[in-house]
Amino acid sequence: MDFGSLRDLKLKGFAKFLHQCFMFVSYPLRHPLKFFLGLLLIVAVLVVLPLLDGKDFSQIPSWYAAKWNKTLKQETVLKETPIAEAKQKPQKFAKQITLKHAKVEPQKVEVKIKEPEEEPQKYAVWNIQKVPSIKPERLEEFEELEEVKEPDLQVEKIPVVQEEIIEQEKEIIEQKTESVPQVAYRKVENLKLKYMDNPQIIFGTPIIYGPNELYVADTYLYLYGIYTDPYKYNIKKATAYLNELISGAEIECHIVAKTLDDIATAVCLKNGRSINQNLVDAGLADNVAL
Repeated sequence: MDFGSLRDLKLKGFAKFLHQCFMFVSYPLRHPLKFFLGLLLIVAVLVVLPLLDGKDFSQIPSWYAAKWNKTLKQETVLKETPIAEAKQKPQKFAKQITLKHAKVEPQKVEVKIKEPEEEPQKYAVWNIQKVPSIKPERLEEFEELEEVKEPDLQVEKIPVVQEEIIEQEKEIIEQKTESVPQVAYRKVENLKLKYMDNPQIIFGTPIIYGPNELYVADTYLYLYGIYTDPYKYNIKKATAYLNELISGAEIECHIVAKTLDDIATAVCLKNGRSINQNLVDAGLADNVAL
């Protein structure tokens, strides 16, 4: 059989389709160099695209994953939107475009100036002479009434109670501060804090913003001497523990220092026990300066 004659053979139908599939699958074996160079070019393009977007080599897989998730979300949104809304949107945009490009001709505004109307006369001309005149006796009565002066009413001054209440509150706060003992803490120079000579003591029910952040008596403060590292501890768990520990009770906080941004740092107590030390003992914070 002459194989050279097979080149001139023209395949048709299903045989032609099978021949093309075989040629496509066997291309890497028939032309390995071209296949390798083409594959290398495709890989280089796929690597360069994230780099042009400002990503590192380690962020290339996450970049493609984000693109893939974005396309999936778009497909789900398109599937969920009903067909009626999709048809109405182009009509709405067309109406907006026609309204924007429509020519608006200025309308002529006619200003009507009202002529001042003459005020009607209160009395007819013929009735002016018939207006009764005031008798002199009545005038004397009016003058006597004007001369009468009202008696001065002496109003007793009510004592100001508000000032006394404020003074009593101040005395109660001073008594609390005098009865509360000073807390013990360490001064660490590396913390870059401005330590106070006389610690300020405040009382109140706190609002918890984080594992080391409170808002007490109109003062935002950090818990002194501890730090809950987010890479080391569970922030949500530490915040929940602090919320459960305080549970809406009134606490006392000793502001011992302030940061360079003038944010207070304090040692807070509940029933005489240190909240700062409780977080350390529970394994939810590091002891930095307690």
